[in-house]
This record gives sequence, structure tokens and C-alpha cells, in this order.
Amino acid sequence: MAYRPKLKCPTLELLAEVERTFSVVWPDSFRRFCKAHASVSPGEKYPSLKGTFLCDLASFESTNVRVGEGTWGDYERAIAGKQHPKDGRQLTLGLLPFYVHADCVYGFLPENAGSDKVVVWSVHTLVHEYATFDDWLFEEGR
Repeated sequence: MAYRPKLKCPTLELLAEVERTFSVVWPDSFRRFCKAHASVSPGEKYPSLKGTFLCDLASFESTNVRVGEGTWGDYERAIAGKQHPKDGRQLTLGLLPFYVHADCVYGFLPENAGSDKVVVWSVHTLVHEYATFDDWLFEEGR
């Protein structure tokens, strides 16, 4: 069996920093999940999670850039003939990312206050959704 690094969750401090920086609020279900797995890897309880949680501001910002470039890059090149650099401090499509696996970025839509619906962005657009974070965890983590 190939070695796989221990899966880590974001700290509550990072969640607070993202909330301050981006003027968003994490869903309570995600906050509870992160608190529960602060010292125990979620990979032990959810062995099918093969991606990575965004555990630092730099990863969070680079994921925002990835979504921004993938979503708007082709359109900018087609319409304007050039592509503008994307800002990691901007949430493209209103996507608040928390987890990355392969070509998919999983996130919440913070404009739906109180909702913990998880959406999946891949390559250019949102491609799937889960009604709740717990539904996502059940499907992806089992």
C-alpha cells in the first residue's frame, strides 16, 4: 500500500481568518467537523477522502486563483484576446472552497446564509452539488 500523508483539517483559527479576510461565515456543520478533527485525522473515520482540505491561507488563495482562471480565462482570451491575472482574495462564482481532489474544488455558497450545501467546481463551472455538508461527507468519505 502506498504511503499517504495524514489528512488534516483546517484549524478554527484559519476559519476565523478566512471569515475576516473574505467577509464570509463558515457553515456550523463544517466548523463542528473541523473542531472534532482538530487532533484526529478525518482520514481515519472517512478513509475514502483522497483529497486535501485547505489548511492555510496560501492554499485557500491559490485555489481561488485556480477557480478564477478556469472559470474566466477562456472567455477573457476569446473576447478580449488576453487574460487578466486572478486575485486569490476574490471568491469566484461566490465559491467558498474547503477541499480539493484532482480536478474538483468543493465549497460552500456563502450568499445562502445558514445553508451548508456543498457545490463542486471542475475545470470551468459548477458541476454537482450535495444538499448538505453531511451528505457530501457520507458520499465522499465512505
